[in-house]
Amino acid sequence: MNTKAKLYVTMVTLAGFGVIGMTLYRWQSEDVLRFCFYLVLSSLAAGLKVNLPGIQGTMSVCFLFVFIGIADLSAPETLIIACAGTVVQCLWKSRPRTKTLQILIGIANTGIAATLAYSFYHWPLL
Repeated sequence: MNTKAKLYVTMVTLAGFGVIGMTLYRWQSEDVLRFCFYLVLSSLAAGLKVNLPGIQGTMSVCFLFVFIGIADLSAPETLIIACAGTVVQCLWKSRPRTKTLQILIGIANTGIAATLAYSFYHWPLL
């Protein structure tokens, strides 16, 4: 990797984990059992990988549970579901084996995307 790529990866990873840390700091759960149920289903669904034509890689079915979380759960709960799904997708039957740096970048990107999606969905309407 050249210097610009290393800088980009470092900045995105730091920003992503910063967003994750700030979001998880506000942890709250109105119904822990419902959250755990969604987390387990999401993790199982993350193992179902869908190949997309013309793209190297797969997409996980886990995104459906992230959408449910955005509509029905708190931001930290949704973030945990999204990041757990990313980890499962990276590790479950991965060919070739996913590198640790790729997993960290995936978690950071997922953290940023899930937090932004949650924030826009719950943006106060004027």
